[in-house]
This record gives sequence, structure tokens and C-alpha cells, in this order.
Amino acid sequence: MGFEKLAPLLLIAVVVFSGCIGQSTTSTTNIITTDNYYVQNLEPLAGTTTMMEFEVNKKGRGTGDVIVNFFDTSGMTPLGLKCQSPADVYGTSCVLRNMVYNDNRLVTLTLQAPTRSLIKSQTKYKVSYYVQHDYLAETNAMITVWDAVSIAKPDTTFTAGSTADGPIQLEFSQPSSGTSEGSDVPYRKDVPFEMKITVKNAANGFLSPQVIAPGRLTINKGSLSVAMSEGQTLLCDFDEVGSMLVSKKTATLPATFTCYLVAAEYFNGYKTYTLSASFPYTYQYENTETFTVMPVD
Repeated sequence: MGFEKLAPLLLIAVVVFSGCIGQSTTSTTNIITTDNYYVQNLEPLAGTTTMMEFEVNKKGRGTGDVIVNFFDTSGMTPLGLKCQSPADVYGTSCVLRNMVYNDNRLVTLTLQAPTRSLIKSQTKYKVSYYVQHDYLAETNAMITVWDAVSIAKPDTTFTAGSTADGPIQLEFSQPSSGTSEGSDVPYRKDVPFEMKITVKNAANGFLSPQVIAPGRLTINKGSLSVAMSEGQTLLCDFDEVGSMLVSKKTATLPATFTCYLVAAEYFNGYKTYTLSASFPYTYQYENTETFTVMPVD
């Protein structure tokens, strides 16, 4: 079978490469893609060699390493893995070093099918691999607090930003005002309000490991304070460390973290506070190619 070219495939599309075509997308969640995917022979004869090849393309900001690991080659025998420099190769895995925006690196794996003595009829073998990278999710929100005395009131009380890019998204929710007057009134000085932030997966890969460990999600709350009542801290899924909130619970996606905050400092009129959240993470995509090894008559 001749060298066969398949259409570019996005890593987030979970497909069988030999039969499906990935759809192109401009979504900012696709910060790592595979392009120009080739399979030399999906139906090799027993004892012969075949090859799979693709380019890893970085669309995300910053500089970072990307790991490609062929973790399960089933009955197929790997003969050699080549990864475009700069890269370090370790058996059937490699680390593509210092990838930058719009960088692309070629990855090629040569495989040998089982010998003819083992193949008496058409036999399917799967080759699985993952692509893994580190990234940072960031977002912010602004909340304006009124002193409840001044005549002037703020026109806007809450504005939430969005995560710039990446498969993991952070989202602040509109806080309750902490008063009986409803959520459309200004947030009041010295009145606790409920802050909520959700961490969610916007792609088809997963976190590695697949939990949010304590300490991973942090929020710079500025001069806001964690609210207390009768000497006891109100509900808060964070530890307060100076101006920072540091998550203290273990969670799986999607996960919501809550904390009651209060503006307890002195000011006249109203004051706008910025909440800045960040979550560093490792993300992993997996895919599988199926080969049908043919017997030799």
C-alpha cells in the first residue's frame, strides 16, 4: 500500500486516524494540534514494516516542552522513533523542547508487524500514544463595593473576564450581594458576598493527574478579606495567605470553589477590587491507530 496522506487532525478530536478526518477549528482551546498525519501502510504483511508520522503544532502562548509518548504498541514492534530537534528521545517517547507559538515538529515512528509464523489470518493491532503539555489558565473579575452612605453609587458592580486560551477554562460567577435587596444592588462595605469560581474542561483531553490538588488554584484578592461571623470563618474553599487565596480541597472537573469575602477597609464612596485567578496544569490527549496485519500465503 502506498504512502497515504490523511487530512490534518486536531488532537482534541477523538477519531480513528485510518478512517476519519478531523475538522479544522479556530477555537482557542486547541493550543496543541497534530497536522500532516501520514500512515505508510494500515494493512502491512506479516513481518514487514510500516510507519506513522505527524507534525505537532503549538498554538498557545509562551515557550514550553511537549511530550509525545507511544505508550502501547500492542503486538507491533517499534523499530525507531524520530522527533525533530530540539528534542530528547527515550525509547518510544520524546520531549519536544522549547516549543513556541506556531512552532511545529515532525514525529515519526517505524513499526514492524508480527512475524508470519504468528499471523495465520487478518489480525488487528492497536498503537496508542498521548501528547502532553503544561499550560497556565488565568482569568480575572472586578467587583465594585459601595460604602452604603455616599449618594453616588457605582453603575457597574461586577465584571468577569475570560480565560485567554487553553483547554482548561476558569470562570467567575456573579456573586450574591449579601443583602436581602437582591443581586442588582451594589455590593456593600462590611457585608460578606459569595465568590464562586469554576474550573472546567473545554476540550476532549484530560488533566494529568485527573484531579485538582490542594494549592493548585490561587486567587489574588487584593485587600479584600475572608469573611468571618462570630469569630468563625464563613464557608471558604481556600486558605488565606496574605493577599492570596490558596485552594485547600481536592476536586475533579468540573469543579466549583467558593469563598465568602468582605470589603472591611475604610473608603468613601465606592471602590473597585480585582480578583486574579491562576491555575497551572498538565494536559494530555490520547489517540489510537489500528493496523490490520495480513497473513503471508
